[in-house]
Order: sequence, then C-alpha cells, then structure tokens
Amino acid sequence: MFSTTDEQSVGIAIGNVLGSNIVNICFVLGVSILFASWK
Repeated sequence: MFSTTDEQSVGIAIGNVLGSNIVNICFVLGVSILFASWK
C-alpha cells in the first residue's frame, strides 16, 4: 500500500473501491439468479 496525499490518486483509489464493490454485488446477484433459475 502506498500512502499518497495527491487528491487525484485518492479519487482514483475511491473510484476503484466503489467500482469493485459494485462489480462484486452484481456478480453475486448474477450467480444467485443463475442458481435460482436452475431449481
């Protein structure tokens, strides 16, 4: 982990965290929908 005080780097880091969270939520929802449709 690199600690930077650059505002642009902080914004990119926050964007990466939010983006990965959204991708993870969509992935879990998609997998659960697939499992539900198989039953």
